[in-house]
Amino acid sequence: MKIIDLTHKLENNMTAYSPDSRAKIQKVATIENNGYEESLLTIYSHNGTHMDSTKHMNINGKTLDTLDIENFAGKAILIDVKDKEYIDLELLKKYEERINECDFVIFNSSWDKFWNTDKYYKDYPVLNKESAKYLANSNIKGIGIDMLSVDPYDSADFEIHSILFDGGKLIVENLTNLENIPNEFLFIAAPLKFNDADGAPVRAMAII
Repeated sequence: MKIIDLTHKLENNMTAYSPDSRAKIQKVATIENNGYEESLLTIYSHNGTHMDSTKHMNINGKTLDTLDIENFAGKAILIDVKDKEYIDLELLKKYEERINECDFVIFNSSWDKFWNTDKYYKDYPVLNKESAKYLANSNIKGIGIDMLSVDPYDSADFEIHSILFDGGKLIVENLTNLENIPNEFLFIAAPLKFNDADGAPVRAMAII
């Protein structure tokens, strides 16, 4: 068995959807001054590698803290979407049998190589409306991407988010290291458990 970390490290000045919502990590105690080490973490629920609950944009959705922990793990398949502008239904149909048998569909665009650069915010491949509806109507628990969002960064209506949330699907964004995993694996994305969690940073991993 091998475990591969799929999680970006939380750090100061890291990529965030908005510059105003960056994580901030401060050392508030040191062994030299206090006899122990302690840090203050100021984080937003959608910082770093994180999971969106369906309540993120759906008033009738569920927050992460209300879900059974089994929702955060399961059999996953990996779909390569490098060099694509959109993730269309034609592509997903090629994986239909495997999608019907899995819990999570993970998309590898290799966009994580642009993490902490301006390029990370632009031109990444996204689901189109038809493919989002296809996944929303499937029996999967959710999807994962190594990109900023399932919608374009300049989206005004977050249509793809809304379609997936209407289907009760979880979304894991900002994954990394997808180049290092096989096409099928056990996926775990364990979110922080706090009250009314519209989303939360996760420690995501592949067990192969």
